[in-house]
Amino acid sequence: RVAEAAARLDGVRAEAAAIPAASAALDAARAALAAARRRDALAAELESASAHHQTLVDRAQGLRERWLDIRQARIEGMAAELARDLSDGLPCAVCGSDHHPHPASPTETAPSPDDELAAEREHEAALADREAAERTLASLESRLADAEDATGGLDAAEAEAAAARAEDELARLHAIADREPALAAELERIEAERDTVRDRAREIGEALAAHRSHTTHLHAERTRLRTRLATIHPPLEPPAPIPTETTATDTHDGLTVPSSEAEAHEGAAPSTEAEAYEAVDSPTLSSEAEAEAEAEAEAEAFEGVELDAVRVLEWAQAELGRLRAAAAREGELAGAVAGLAREREALQEDARRVAARLAAGRTRQEELSADAARLAARLDEARGGDETITARLSRLNDEAELLREGWEATRAAAVAEGERSRAAEAAEEAAREAGFADAADAEAAARGAAEREEKAETLRRLDAEHAAVTSTLEDPELVAAAARPAPDLAGLAAARDEAERVHTELASARDRAGARHARLRELKAELEGCVARWRPAADRHRLAERMASLAIGTSSDNQWSMSLSSYVLGERLRQVADAANERLDHMSGGRYLLRHDLAKTAGSRARSGGGLGLRVYDGWTGVERDPATLSGGESFITSLALALGLADVVTAEAGGAEIGTLFVDEGFGTLDEDTLDGVLDILDGLRDGGRAVGIISHVAELRTRIPAQLRVAKTRTGSTLSVVGG
Repeated sequence: RVAEAAARLDGVRAEAAAIPAASAALDAARAALAAARRRDALAAELESASAHHQTLVDRAQGLRERWLDIRQARIEGMAAELARDLSDGLPCAVCGSDHHPHPASPTETAPSPDDELAAEREHEAALADREAAERTLASLESRLADAEDATGGLDAAEAEAAAARAEDELARLHAIADREPALAAELERIEAERDTVRDRAREIGEALAAHRSHTTHLHAERTRLRTRLATIHPPLEPPAPIPTETTATDTHDGLTVPSSEAEAHEGAAPSTEAEAYEAVDSPTLSSEAEAEAEAEAEAEAFEGVELDAVRVLEWAQAELGRLRAAAAREGELAGAVAGLAREREALQEDARRVAARLAAGRTRQEELSADAARLAARLDEARGGDETITARLSRLNDEAELLREGWEATRAAAVAEGERSRAAEAAEEAAREAGFADAADAEAAARGAAEREEKAETLRRLDAEHAAVTSTLEDPELVAAAARPAPDLAGLAAARDEAERVHTELASARDRAGARHARLRELKAELEGCVARWRPAADRHRLAERMASLAIGTSSDNQWSMSLSSYVLGERLRQVADAANERLDHMSGGRYLLRHDLAKTAGSRARSGGGLGLRVYDGWTGVERDPATLSGGESFITSLALALGLADVVTAEAGGAEIGTLFVDEGFGTLDEDTLDGVLDILDGLRDGGRAVGIISHVAELRTRIPAQLRVAKTRTGSTLSVVGG
């Protein structure tokens, strides 16, 4: 029962040990699901952002056209502004001519500089919005690519199913782990019951052994006492039977006595072993007087019986001699009694020691029981409110990790606060050095790039206007005209203004209409030509793009994301792997084989790159492994097998021209003895085929396997080369 309970508990603990891995798998599945959902959301957001970006592009293009139109109209209207200051006989500020046959006339619809500036600002704002949309679009595309890489090619339904499977597996493992306390309690109960049974069996065994020992001792004592009694009371043999006249007689110790006396004598015999001890401890005959008294008593037993006097006398003398001989053995029997007494004392001492040891054992058992109870209490105290000590340790580790992260965040916040304080102090100092009261005053005085550019443009325009006005006012003709009497300027100005207005309006309308008509015709012809040239190129571009995507492995039609070069090289790699397996099978003792893998290599985040992977098939476990999991020696023999396989493929492709010389540099120190023998057998096979194989190594065992050697000895004065064998 203990073994079965321990097996069940070990099975539950083994299943519970997989909970961290299942939790990690669940986290990975949830991350993939979140990435899939984020990818779908980003795809929708990207589509919306693309439409918004196209709208902003169209709006910015339209505002640019409007700004250019206003600028063109203003340029055309500048002629009317310049013609306003023209006078006959005075040179033109533009061409210098003093003859003005057809001065331009202003129009009411001519745009002002403020209109042009407003249109330019609207265009710049639309351009900024378009650039912001482009940045947002690029960010969404990058995030979408990262989300696609994180999903591993799974859609939302597959990722959700994988997450559900991971949750079910984790729930199953938790359900199994929840059985651990009950199984542990059951195991403890069964072990306690087993200990109780063992203690009871030990007590029963000790009692049984003591009972058997006591029984054996009693049997031995009985046998010894019977032997002693037989020695003390030997059978008496009278010289001849004494005839009697009575019919009821019996024989006792060689005497013919009446039946009643025999029964009395037998009744006096010891009936128990204790009485036998008393019989031994108290000798029956101690002196000749007692023997004579006993003889007289026995003689009295024969009163009333007619006996022959001579025979009775002989019998009495013989009995007297026997009794004297028995009295002579009194000292010997006394010594025997004293020895038995000493032996009894020794046995009593042994009994006392055994009782003391039994008491000590019971005391030790009580101490161990108390220790077990104390350890159980400490275990319960260490477990606390958790189900198991492992759960408590896990929770404490999590709390410690959270505390560490909180401490690091607090420290980072303190560092950031210190850096902010230093930056604020530096900003205050820089503001005072720049002439401001404080950093807030400098921040309030800060202007944006657009505002600074606007003010600079205004200053340039005002400077140009100031220079033009100054130049005009300094003209000698104007100075001379100002000295003449003033004409009727109001009437002349009104008439001139009216004429200029009508002329300018008509001229501007005509010029704008003609310019727009010509521009539209040009744009139409240009657009038709561009569309005609673009369509064949677009068709070819789409075809070339599909072919290029298929060739570089990024097309959805390319199942393995394999580029064309990878496809060609993958076929060659498969041939190399097949050739390498012939030697790798021997060098690895039939354990490893290389297999060409079309999938991407582990850890690759590129959109293409399949077709050049290798997997290692482990014949002992039946599992394919990543080459990165091989040990140093296994990687060496695999690399050597690939190198030899590549040499065979190159030889076959070159029309049979062999690579006559092969050098292998180091790596032998990572091999065990059996693998080293297999590798050297392969290299010996190459030598048998006519190739020269050179091995560069520091392994001492190779010195006994390779007859021809070039040894390099390095010293302070340089290196020397020596030839050994060969």
